[in-house]
Amino acid sequence: MTVLAAAIVMIGDVFAPFATQGCGLCRRGPGDTFPSISLFQGIDGWIVLGTVAVLGLASLGYLSNLQRGLSGVAMLLSAVGSLVLGVFEGVDAGVRIMGWGAPQAFEAGSNGPVLFVPEHVYYPPVYLDAGFYLFLAAAALAVIASVVVVLTMSSNPGRSRRTVTPALI
Repeated sequence: MTVLAAAIVMIGDVFAPFATQGCGLCRRGPGDTFPSISLFQGIDGWIVLGTVAVLGLASLGYLSNLQRGLSGVAMLLSAVGSLVLGVFEGVDAGVRIMGWGAPQAFEAGSNGPVLFVPEHVYYPPVYLDAGFYLFLAAAALAVIASVVVVLTMSSNPGRSRRTVTPALI
């Protein structure tokens, strides 16, 4: 149940504010605000959402006694994948969330399009919002709960199998 709750929090958190662009060279005034960008708006938004959805489906499968061994392993793998993706997205938020460092645009040249490479590139700082920390906390909780589930299944192998009672004739 804990893994399912963590998956629901992470699905909601994919759409929450994840990172905000800072202002390195401008004076901060009342009108100088930058909007926050969610994890879903980044380059890997669909991948993170898919990993968290697999986590939720695996936990539902485990709770409904559907292939508990396979569901437990799927929960553990998708929880670890979600945690790794969350850390990676936070560490590289300038490129993965803000889109900096993406292939540069072309400009019109005398013989056709020419790759535009700026001489000096300045990227302002990126500040991680509460969505990043909430995603990491929920993913870490899902990993811990999934490890407990897998260890419990390996110590009690008889409980992970469904028992079928024959029908009385």
